[in-house]
Amino acid sequence: MRGFFSLEGAKAALGVVEVIAQTVVTGRDEYLASNPDQRLPHLSTDLGALWPKLDHLLYQPILGVERPRCLYYYQGDGLEALYGFTYKYLTLEHFLGQLGRIQVGGRLAESLARVYVQAWYPGAEELTLLVDWHTKPHWTKFSSHSGHLAMWGRTRSGTKQLILNGEEGRYLGGWNYAIDGHMTHTLVDLEANLEEMVGRAVRCTIMDSEGGGVPLGQRYAQADRNYISVLPREHSYTLADFRVTGAWQTVTDNPQREAAFAHWADPKRAAADPRQFVLLRPVGQQEPTRIYTAQFGDLSASQIPGGTANGGAAMSCASGI
Repeated sequence: MRGFFSLEGAKAALGVVEVIAQTVVTGRDEYLASNPDQRLPHLSTDLGALWPKLDHLLYQPILGVERPRCLYYYQGDGLEALYGFTYKYLTLEHFLGQLGRIQVGGRLAESLARVYVQAWYPGAEELTLLVDWHTKPHWTKFSSHSGHLAMWGRTRSGTKQLILNGEEGRYLGGWNYAIDGHMTHTLVDLEANLEEMVGRAVRCTIMDSEGGGVPLGQRYAQADRNYISVLPREHSYTLADFRVTGAWQTVTDNPQREAAFAHWADPKRAAADPRQFVLLRPVGQQEPTRIYTAQFGDLSASQIPGGTANGGAAMSCASGI
């Protein structure tokens, strides 16, 4: 019960109820206007009939339900606490199918991103983004694009899911892409769209080593945008592989570590690689223990391990960094 009412309170406090309802209803009306011979009986004009279905999807983790088809056998009290009944699988299957027909997912992600940005970070300051890019399996009876899921070690239907958080891990939005998609072809454009969408500039994007390769570095350099990542296979490199530029600086909020800007020591490699590097090591040691790669903008070497000028909060929330 506490889980239900905590989420009910969060929905009201963040202002998402009105945004979700407006987005779904607008998408439904536009679809019906373009397809007058179609019907969408599960996307009711009555919001009192729409929200129980949405809440059944939202509250599945609290019910211990992994996915809608588990409602085939669900016997708990569950949502009777809120609505006096529990929908079964086929109702939610049809509901999800009709949401898919009106193509509301992308629009809904954008609408919620606007709400979350202002709820978590009111004002007009620049945003720091934390990126998590992973593969999500799909359970479906229909033909679907398939790809390799590393955690399962097999190929099956699914999507690539890009999750954006702000500092302190505040959720801002999630977008689905084809399972063979890659952030190299997605992230920079999404940032630019997000700035227009929420009316706020993005100061820097932080990601794990999946974003540390040359192709993404080239995209960020071309777009003149800032990001921070980790050099893939960083522990296979030594100090001799780099030419340190400038003095070693004590890391902000961590006096046991020092950092310095660097380039590849090989002139040809340095000329062909647009990425910048920051080497991190314990004070008194020679070899780096971490190698950051990015477009750093106006950040100093001492700020990189902390992520932003506000200290370590942002970087400590980034997966794998």
